[in-house]
Amino acid sequence: MNAAIREPISRGVFSITMLIATLVALLAAVGAVMGVGAGTDVATMVGGFVVLAGLVSLLTLIGPPLIPHEYWGMAVLAVSGVRTMLALGAMLVLIEVAGFDRRGVVFGVLSGTAILMIAEAAVAVILLNKRERAHAALRSVS
Repeated sequence: MNAAIREPISRGVFSITMLIATLVALLAAVGAVMGVGAGTDVATMVGGFVVLAGLVSLLTLIGPPLIPHEYWGMAVLAVSGVRTMLALGAMLVLIEVAGFDRRGVVFGVLSGTAILMIAEAAVAVILLNKRERAHAALRSVS
């Protein structure tokens, strides 16, 4: 298995998907905050967090030599872990330090983070599967 002959991941498709997912996550998070009756200050802070959590996906767009194509899936997994830690930290700070409404923060942060993580995992699986199928087809021709 020569990794050098594998086609690169389409990072453009990934970035467009994550941009759309970030917008959807932002709407869902703010909707969740407002749905539980928390104020606009909570919605603003949670919305800011969701945008930051969406921007974390940019780390996976760093190309070779920092993140070689064959390790791109691991980079996506690492970014997912970073996003999870950011979500936990945001909830802690917004609830315990800033004193914002607990339900609004938890529902908003979790709904936004869940949408981002589901979209990220789905597009990564699709792109990695496409690359592996192309690699298998190339091997069967050889």
